[in-house]
Amino acid sequence: MHVVLWMSPYAIGRNSMYYRKTSRSHILFERSNTEYNGGLDVSPMTLRLGRRYDENVNLCPRDSGTREHLKALFERVSTDYCPDGYWLDFQETIPFLCESFHSDEGDFGQGFNLTQDTIKQTVLSAVDRPTVELRFPVANLNNKPYANLWQSIDSPGDFDTMRLCSLMMRPFSRGVVMGTDEMYWRPDADPVTVGKFAATTVLSGVPAFGANFEDAPRSHSDIVRAWLRFYKNHQIGLTEGDFLPFGDFAFPNHRIESSDAAFVYLRKIEDAAEVPLAWQPEAIYLVNCTDQDAISVLLPNLQPGDYQLQVLNQFLKAISEQTVWLEGPATVRADVPQGGAAKLSRKP
Repeated sequence: MHVVLWMSPYAIGRNSMYYRKTSRSHILFERSNTEYNGGLDVSPMTLRLGRRYDENVNLCPRDSGTREHLKALFERVSTDYCPDGYWLDFQETIPFLCESFHSDEGDFGQGFNLTQDTIKQTVLSAVDRPTVELRFPVANLNNKPYANLWQSIDSPGDFDTMRLCSLMMRPFSRGVVMGTDEMYWRPDADPVTVGKFAATTVLSGVPAFGANFEDAPRSHSDIVRAWLRFYKNHQIGLTEGDFLPFGDFAFPNHRIESSDAAFVYLRKIEDAAEVPLAWQPEAIYLVNCTDQDAISVLLPNLQPGDYQLQVLNQFLKAISEQTVWLEGPATVRADVPQGGAAKLSRKP
C-alpha cells in the first residue's frame, strides 16, 4: 500500500505543541487596518492577540522561522511515520498581508516559493520517489516544480464540478499526474447516478472513490468494480492519450485518444456532437453522462466499413449489439443508458 499523509503544513493552532516555538512566525493583522478582508480574518482562522493585533492560524512564508520549522517538521514526520508521500493542503488560505513584528524577507510570492522549495528538498532527502500532492487552486503553474500529483477542488458530491475543474488544470499539467477528487454519492442513489460518478472519475484522471459501500446496495460496488476494471484495462490509453475538450464552451465534452482507442465523454449534446478524432482507432467508446437516454455523435473522418455497435449499461455489460455500415462523415445515434456507454469497433 502506498501511504500518503494529509498535512496542512502552514497552520498551527494555539493548542499545538509547536505554537510557543513558532508564535513569532504567525501572520498578524492590525485590528484597525481594514485592508485585509478575505474571510479568513475572523474566528477560528484568526483570533484576538492583545489590544492591537489579531493572529492568523498560518505561519508567514516570508519569515525565516517558518522555513526552519517546516524543515524540522518534515524531517520528524518522515522519520517517525515513514510515509510514501504527502498531500499538502489548505495552502490557499494563507493571507498575502502580514503586519507582524517579524522581519518579512521579500514579497509574498518569493517567500512562498522559498518555503515550498524547503518542503520539497526536505521530503526528497527523506523519502525515496515520494508522491507530493496539491489541490486546485494551489495546483497551478507556479507550484508545478513542488508536486507530482494534482487534483481538482474539493467537490465530492458533484462530478460535474470535479471534471470541469480538472479541465481547467489540463492545459498546463504536462509532467504531473492528474488525480480526481474523491467521489461520494448517497447510499440510496440509483444506478444512473452511480454510473455517472464512476464514469466521470475514470475519464478525468486517476479515479478516487469514497462512497459508503457498507450501507449501499451491492449494485453500487458492482458498477464501481466494472469501471475500475475498465480503467485498468485501458490505463495507458486513458492516462497517456491525447486529451481534448470539444463542444459547449461552459460545459464541454472531452475525448482521450490514442492510436488504437478513443474515449469520448459526452456531457452536453445539442444535435449531433462532432467528435474531433485525429486517428482511426480500432475502438471508440462513447460514454453517456448526459441527462438523456440517447446519444448522437458525428464522426467526420471515419474510414468506410462495417462496424460493431455495442450498447453497455452502467455495469458495462452489453445489452444490445448490431453491425452497421459507416463512412465519414458518419452520424451515430443510439439509445444508451445514462452512466453507460456505446462501443464502436471496426470489423475485419
